[in-house]
Amino acid sequence: MIDTHTHYAHPQFDKDREEMLQKAFENGVRALVNIAITYESNEQMREMFKDYDNVYLSVGIHPCRITEEDCDHLEERLERLRSFADWQETVAIGETGLDYYRVTEEEQQAVQRQWFRFHIELALEKKLPLVLHIRGEGAMKDALEILQSYELSKYPGVCHCFVGNPEEAQDLMNMGFLFGIGGLVTQRRLKDLRESMKVIPLSSVLLETDCPFLAPAGYDSKRNASDALPLVVKVIAQLKGVTEEEVIEQTTKNAETVFLKMRM
Repeated sequence: MIDTHTHYAHPQFDKDREEMLQKAFENGVRALVNIAITYESNEQMREMFKDYDNVYLSVGIHPCRITEEDCDHLEERLERLRSFADWQETVAIGETGLDYYRVTEEEQQAVQRQWFRFHIELALEKKLPLVLHIRGEGAMKDALEILQSYELSKYPGVCHCFVGNPEEAQDLMNMGFLFGIGGLVTQRRLKDLRESMKVIPLSSVLLETDCPFLAPAGYDSKRNASDALPLVVKVIAQLKGVTEEEVIEQTTKNAETVFLKMRM
């Protein structure tokens, strides 16, 4: 299994980070991608995971964590992000996108859209996939319009924590995006996601936890971690009518396809 979206640099793991990573690797996780949140977190996570050959990085700034300082030092920040993208362990750009759920002011949403474009252009320049974060009313519509204004690559990236409806899923698939499926798929109340899983082929699915957040139903801790992935695999297998082994094999292949640098 490959956990394609983690936040092991989060303070919730400060007391047992190494132990939790080891637990993941002992429970079938071959590799994972740690995702940047703030500008500062990019270099912090690189230093934190420098001794792990199977911990990869996605660099960028989360749409909800763009600061006034980031905007005031725009060119400097963008140049540094370009250098982060050149790190050997960097396999993606993000997470980036639009979050209208937590950011409701139009002025700040406009800032998110601007930085979303910066990330897309960086991904295209560096030939790296995007890790999308799209949440809130109107966010998917605006994100699709922005994405469709670019000529994206064959495998443009992954829509992390996808919970959208089948129509939104199809729009993203038409552009080549894959879907990060995690603990939320175990929640029966998310009917849009359950319906979307009927139209999303297994060849477009990636496993993720978003740890330490969004633990799946049945996990023995409120703090999520990569060893919870088998619970996600089980539900995906049930929804797609395949074996758990098939889910693991195909999603691993998918991750190695979209995150090309994993195969180097």
